[in-house]
Parts: sequence; C-alpha cells; structure tokens
Amino acid sequence: MSDDVSRIISRYGIKPQKIFGQNFVTDSALLKRMIDYARVCSDDVVLEIGAGLGFLTELLSEKAGKVIAVEKDSNLMRILKDRLGNKENIVLIEKDIMKTRDLIFDKVVSNPPYQLSSPLLFKLLEHGFKVMVLTFQREFARRLIAKEGTKEYGRLSVMAHLKSRSEILEYVNHAVFSPSPRVESAVVRLNPEGPSLQPLDVSLFSLFVRELFTQRNKTSKKVIKEFIKKNLMLDESGLNTLIEKLPYLGKRVYQISPSEFIELSNMIYVVKRNLAEDLVQ
Repeated sequence: MSDDVSRIISRYGIKPQKIFGQNFVTDSALLKRMIDYARVCSDDVVLEIGAGLGFLTELLSEKAGKVIAVEKDSNLMRILKDRLGNKENIVLIEKDIMKTRDLIFDKVVSNPPYQLSSPLLFKLLEHGFKVMVLTFQREFARRLIAKEGTKEYGRLSVMAHLKSRSEILEYVNHAVFSPSPRVESAVVRLNPEGPSLQPLDVSLFSLFVRELFTQRNKTSKKVIKEFIKKNLMLDESGLNTLIEKLPYLGKRVYQISPSEFIELSNMIYVVKRNLAEDLVQ
C-alpha cells in the first residue's frame, strides 16, 4: 500500500499539505483493523473525516451500507472522485467538517487531522452514534481516557466522559504514515455511554470544569470559591454557607472525578437558579 500512496501522489503531482495535517496511512492492515474495531456491517452509515486518497474510504465501502467521506482539500477531492466516484454507496463531500451540519450517520471510522482533534471530537459527541474509531496523537488519546488523579487527567477527560466511554485499542508507529509525523499515534474507540448523573446546565458545567483546570494542582475549595465569587451574586455570608455545603473540597482539582464535577456543578447551578428566581420576584 505504501507504493500505492507514492504512486498516486506522484501521478497527481500533489504535495501533502501540512496546514491541513495531511499524513496518509500506508498500512492497509491498520485500516482493516480499524474497520473491524467498529464492527462495520451492511446496515451501517459510516462517516469518514479527511478521506485523503481514499484507501480507507474504499475499504469501508466493501463493508458498510453507505460511506460519507468528507474532504476539505479540492486537490484530494479530485483524486477521490477519479478513484471512487462510480461507487454507489460512497457519498463524497468537499467541505470543512467543522462547517458541516445535518449529516446522518451511525458510526465514525477515520484518521482525522490531529489539529482538529479536540473541536472535532466535541462536535461528534453531540451527534448520536453507535461507535467511533479514530486515530489521535498519542498524548491526546492518553488525555482522553485519563482517570482522575493522573497527570494526563484534565478538562478533555471530564468532558468526553459526559457522552462516551473511551479506550485505546493500539498504539501506531509514525512510520505507517506518509509523510511521517514527528509524533506517535493511537487508535481509540468511543462508545456512547455517559454517567447516569448529568449536568443540569451544560454551559455552566463546561465553564466550571474549564476554570477549575486552569489551577489543576490547587485545592478545590480555593478554586471553587473563586469561581462562585465570579459567577454568582452572593454576599460573603451566602458564599460561606454554600461552600460549607459543598463536598470534595479537600481534594485537589485533578483528583475530582467526572461524576463529582457534575455533582458540584449541579449544586452551584441550583443556587444560581434560585438567586435568579428571587430577583424576578
């Protein structure tokens, strides 16, 4: 497959664009494993982001009922249309994935540009899905699956936990890409499985998590107190009363579990909502 990648690049006279994060997989066995990890079958509509030269797209089309291949680069889209334009179960879309809406799919199997990893993942998690199998930079993947108390644990770990259960299936050497990136990669599978307790206000929860992790090594009592001062209209007495009721204040921020973040956020939200109702009355 490495020869095929080189042949197509040479034939079309293209140069992989660093600005688009273009690193083409040259190992067909890896692509086939990704499809197997997602258990792709004829009933599935599969989304691929950054279809590139179309090797994964073609393999997906052999198993899936329908493949939606999104590619931003017009030069690569020309190749995709030449190679796969006659495949009835492949839909080629020339567009920035971050600007697409209303795509209907069941599964995601993809090697997306690494610079899109975080915003793309959050966009995909908002969509209903059966399973996602994606390659990410190794460090990003480890942050994604990290547990509380570890050095990799952070906002990404907490926010992803809301919508999914993630696992690293294998690590991938940089040598299977062309051009070869300077980083190692990992194949990650995400299943749609979140905690039973959910945030009462997702916007407040997201803000709460983001602000707390700016001071991840501090004790949560100090950081949460600062957050409440900034975001709730409480006098000193009301602030101290609320703080006394909150759990987990002896922990450092990076030791608070996703479920504990939700619990804390919900308690703060209830107070904020009650304050707003009092102002209306």
